[in-house]
Amino acid sequence: TTADEPLVRALLRDAHPAVRVSASAALRRTASPGLIEHVLDVLPEQPLVVRSYQMRLLREQWRFTREALLVRLSRDGDSQALPMWIQVAEILELPELLGQVAT
Repeated sequence: TTADEPLVRALLRDAHPAVRVSASAALRRTASPGLIEHVLDVLPEQPLVVRSYQMRLLREQWRFTREALLVRLSRDGDSQALPMWIQVAEILELPELLGQVAT
């Protein structure tokens, strides 16, 4: 539920990758735009195993992910994260979003 979001967010930042993976599984049950945005925001700093698992879950929640990703690709913001957002769009097979990349 949305009441669980603060706990899920905290677990997604846990020091142990196994905890992050377990917390990521909550996206299947409690996905919301805010939680998807949080996962996208912390995605660049995740270890590869966590990032891979989260990408699969983001694909399952593609409707929320698409909107959140579109905002990240089209705004002037974190240019260091831009390669990650492009990779997410490619993995999720959303090439139409790549035309929105801010230059």
